[in-house]
Amino acid sequence: MAVVLTSRTDDSAIDMELSHLSDVPEEGPEHQQEKETLMGEIEIEMPVPKELDMPHTPRMPMKTFADLRDPPTSTSTPAPVKSSTDFKIRRPSKRKSVNGPTENSNSPDDGIVLEDTSNISKEDVNPCDECEPVQPKSRGQFGLLLASVGLSILIGFLIGYYVRGEKYRIENENEVCVIEQIPTSLTAQQLQYQDQAVSGTSKDRLQQFTRTLAQSQCMSGTPCSYNLTNRLVTKFKNLGLPNVEVSTYNVLVSHPVMTRPSKLRTIDAEGSVLETFLLYGDEEVTSSSNSTVDKPSSGNTNSSPDGLNKRSIADTPLPTVPMYMPYSASGTAQGELLYVNCASMTDFAAIQEMGIDVTGRMAISRQCDMMTMEQVKNVEDKGMVGLILYTDPADSVQPMGMTGMYGDPLTPGCPASDGIHRTNMSEVLPVIPVQTVSTDVAEMLLGNITGKVAHDDWHGGLNITYKIGRKSNKPSWTVELDVHNTMEQQDIHNIMATIPGTDYPDQYVMIGGHYTDIPTDDTTTATGSTSMMLEVATGLADLLEDGWQPKRTVMLGLWEGAEMGSSGSTEWVEEHRMVVGDRTVAYIDLDSTLGDDSMVIVETSPVLKGVVMDAAEQLDLTDDVTTTSLDGMGDHVPFSHELGVPSVSFHASMDKSLSTTMLATKTLLLLADDPIIQYDGLSLAEMVSGYVDNLGTMMGGNNATMASLDTAVNEYMQEMVTFEAMVDDLGSMADPMTMSRINQRLMYMEKAFVMDGSSDMMRNILYGTQQMETFPVMIDAMSDEETTESVEEMLSAVQCVLQSATTSLSLS
Repeated sequence: MAVVLTSRTDDSAIDMELSHLSDVPEEGPEHQQEKETLMGEIEIEMPVPKELDMPHTPRMPMKTFADLRDPPTSTSTPAPVKSSTDFKIRRPSKRKSVNGPTENSNSPDDGIVLEDTSNISKEDVNPCDECEPVQPKSRGQFGLLLASVGLSILIGFLIGYYVRGEKYRIENENEVCVIEQIPTSLTAQQLQYQDQAVSGTSKDRLQQFTRTLAQSQCMSGTPCSYNLTNRLVTKFKNLGLPNVEVSTYNVLVSHPVMTRPSKLRTIDAEGSVLETFLLYGDEEVTSSSNSTVDKPSSGNTNSSPDGLNKRSIADTPLPTVPMYMPYSASGTAQGELLYVNCASMTDFAAIQEMGIDVTGRMAISRQCDMMTMEQVKNVEDKGMVGLILYTDPADSVQPMGMTGMYGDPLTPGCPASDGIHRTNMSEVLPVIPVQTVSTDVAEMLLGNITGKVAHDDWHGGLNITYKIGRKSNKPSWTVELDVHNTMEQQDIHNIMATIPGTDYPDQYVMIGGHYTDIPTDDTTTATGSTSMMLEVATGLADLLEDGWQPKRTVMLGLWEGAEMGSSGSTEWVEEHRMVVGDRTVAYIDLDSTLGDDSMVIVETSPVLKGVVMDAAEQLDLTDDVTTTSLDGMGDHVPFSHELGVPSVSFHASMDKSLSTTMLATKTLLLLADDPIIQYDGLSLAEMVSGYVDNLGTMMGGNNATMASLDTAVNEYMQEMVTFEAMVDDLGSMADPMTMSRINQRLMYMEKAFVMDGSSDMMRNILYGTQQMETFPVMIDAMSDEETTESVEEMLSAVQCVLQSATTSLSLS
């Protein structure tokens, strides 16, 4: 018969017994009897020299080995009481399973067991498999004395060894035998905290934050942004948020030269100036501008109604510069104007088919949905002298700045810290002037272009006839672009507050927003983003004060450098790449649009679509939310596109900031507190399956590698259905080991699609710079410059990633 030991003795109880033993005098009959009692309890039977007549000593009452254990729980069935001499300890070679041994198992791998030895003779019992005492032989009185001394020392050692060591190991190894059951869903208290946070969101407070921040529009790397950082840090601390820290990076920033005018001029064939447009800058601007003011002191304590410190004189923002393009090359360029639609490689191929030579001409392009850096590269590669960008009424409003540049351009892949090598600027920055213009200026310029009429799908929303330009290289008029920017390395900062998790401290749920932008006459995206972040922070601080603690660690980040290639968030991720990639459950980004959209636009990873819509349904906001896939612009990019961290980016106009804040708060708390990570695996599988179907259509059905990819995606779909069914069948309670295994696979569900070995920011094969209908890496591979072999190689790489993602789902 075998009986499983499932009760556990606290170390403190063992220590008390040992301290009790240490207080007993070494000599005396009582002490001798206590040793014998303990020896009997652990079945240590020491041989006695035949020549020595051991006198009988009276026994002292003592707790037995069983008494040192905790009493059995109400759910356990006590075994029949036997004498301690009827059992011996047999140690296993290894643990068999996390569920522990069965009650009637006799396997040596079942765990620590007590064997029934009532029918075994005393001579058959070997009390210790590891140490067999040597029986001394009599050599006279001196030998007996030495044997007695040695025996006493050995007995004392074995008492300590077995009472402490064996007992501890027995109890320690049997911890795995007790399988605790914990809830798999949110508790009533957690749901109450969520309702409190959402209902506490204040529209008046949001508006106050917005009004205050609108007066502090700052560009990155300026004294204005330095002072704003200090004010926001003080605000976080005053709210009571724990672990508020500031990280600093020395990045390359580009600011407009405000003491010298940047202009756009039209010039006729004789060289006379037809019209001049002042873009920014003025000869009358003095050196007292923001770019030369010393850093202010952080000791300003004047408070505004929203709790943000008032601005000092040094906080005066830069003049509004809506026509400014960071990182543009400075200088003057002149050429005949040519309309190139979106400046994509496909657009240039179409122009070439028309017989129009683009070399040496000035390009004017819609911003479209392309990255500015990609447009600049295409224009440079075609030998054009400059690029003028505008937002067409037919297009959505795009973020301002050199989009497509991620992080500090001089330290790609590494944080911009001291000692990091800086790349030469000429290798990574535009070599032509790039400038944005207003819609009115663009309409005037495009309306005067003559030549071939553009394709119908190149026509936008301006009240003109869109023309590309003339084939002849004898222009009747040209455009001169004169741009002046500075390039310098400056410190930028990020603010991070961390609320440690109670149950899963190494799983992070992050929410962030940016607090610097290009100043405008109106509010900026940074104003709306920071206002919503401060409201979320206020709600979480109130929950902390009322006793809430998240199950997972919650991190709140405010990023500087959004208009400089999202350099703040990118540099922070590059510094903490391994930890962020391994431990982050989700990143939530709060952004603001400059339009008057009546909907909350939610760009989301497929695995987070379910939790976002669940939150929207609980808040009765389903009709106000539109979901779409992630694009390549924003502070989420280093998380989602590089590391594979599931991300969601909320975009809302000022009118929808309250709904967006409530939705983001609810989503954050669902991800932070639910025992099972709230991922929507089936949405991810549907996205991948759709990508493969669309790719098959684009490539045709006669590709052998495509057939292998079809097989791989079918296996992935089957594994995902099996995995999701298992999660759904967990019930209301589950053991921690099972839940841990499930959560680990959930965390790597999307990270499995990151392609190893790539140095590009776009390492996640699910996303690209734009929203696409198939794998962006395949779109790139199938461009005109790529060979058939490179397409086949990329197909195999996608299949390899997909097979790895399938394996990561399996629990076997």
